[in-house]
Amino acid sequence: MTKFSILNQFIKSRVFTHKPFLLSHMITSACNANCEFCCWKKRFSDELTYKDIAKLYQEAKKHGFKIIVIWGGEPLLRKDIGEILKIAKENDFYIQLFTNGFLLPQKAEIIAPYLDSLVISVDNIGEKHDEIRKLKGLFLNLDKGADVFNKCKRKTAKLYFNCCITRNNQPDIKNLLNFAKQKKAGITFDDIIVNESTKHLRLNSEDLSRIFEEILQYKAEGYPVVNSNLYLRQLINKKELPKCVYNNICLTVGPSGDINTVCNPYVNNNWNVRNHGLDFLTTKDYRDYQHKTYKCPFKCNDAASREFYFLWNFTRQVQHEHLEK
Repeated sequence: MTKFSILNQFIKSRVFTHKPFLLSHMITSACNANCEFCCWKKRFSDELTYKDIAKLYQEAKKHGFKIIVIWGGEPLLRKDIGEILKIAKENDFYIQLFTNGFLLPQKAEIIAPYLDSLVISVDNIGEKHDEIRKLKGLFLNLDKGADVFNKCKRKTAKLYFNCCITRNNQPDIKNLLNFAKQKKAGITFDDIIVNESTKHLRLNSEDLSRIFEEILQYKAEGYPVVNSNLYLRQLINKKELPKCVYNNICLTVGPSGDINTVCNPYVNNNWNVRNHGLDFLTTKDYRDYQHKTYKCPFKCNDAASREFYFLWNFTRQVQHEHLEK
């Protein structure tokens, strides 16, 4: 899967089909951590089987999807994670996987042959990170796991870290950047998804602005910050996302096969890949659904939602930055 192929599908989607081309697959809601800001843990049951997932990925290829992002929960808890990644690669997807890294020392050799990028959550250094994620030994394991992944990954594969900034976590930015640099990895910094259960954890706008100003400065000095300058400046200047276009680019499939778990229940639907496959993507109902999500009251401030908005609106600076990485 080349950058040109992905860019070509983006343009086709943006101008002609209006169908998403990135499949965001939450393959499990089970997790060995207990993060206070998590919206997903144990929300779902009756997970898709390997057979269900293989069928989904084959159909996704037929509908023009180019990228699969696999997350959870903790995806490495699935015993069939190697087989899931193998079938994704056989269908010629660019594959990114998110993990907390606890099981990475044991699983890195299994998953590395299939991944184009691996993202490890790291909110602080050492025991401070373990306290935030409520999992003893987590930082030590992700540290070891990152080294194992770097040794056995494909030459073109990338390693990234992602830091979630909350009221309980105002990390030493420079220490995290130096850690990423040491591991030859990029790093993104994320504001939390704000809803009724997490809003008390969000930093006030002044503190957020100050932290992201610091991150922008370090990026200018050459540290491996992956967030676009535009994203960082929006948070510095306390700007809200004008409109959510997440569902134009990305289709989210939950552990049990439900569609777009991010927007539910604010903008609901009855689609499930077990029952409907992906043929609904070509219907007027789905196009109407996309339009409804533009006005979703669930204000997502995360990096993905904002960067998608910039890309969708042909923001040249953002397109250039991400194609270079």
